[in-house]
Amino acid sequence: MDATGKDTIKSAVKRYIYEGCENCVVVVLDRALPSGMREIPLALVKVFGDYLVIGEVLIPMHRVVEIRKGGKTVWRRRGSVYRSSSGG
Repeated sequence: MDATGKDTIKSAVKRYIYEGCENCVVVVLDRALPSGMREIPLALVKVFGDYLVIGEVLIPMHRVVEIRKGGKTVWRRRGSVYRSSSGG
């Protein structure tokens, strides 16, 4: 957690991985997609330092925008200008 008592990106991701959240996705910025966002099932994600690891792909933690559980946003980056299209 940070000084305000809120989960940091890394602690939030690690917490949901540890809980074994099977219906969770992590939403990351992806400039290669028209929407600018990619949803990745959390079950596929590992954490290595300040990176998400999906197979052999490394994604910097600072690209994480939100975490969704069952389609509802359960964590969102503070001050994010990015808004979920799922109404989360």
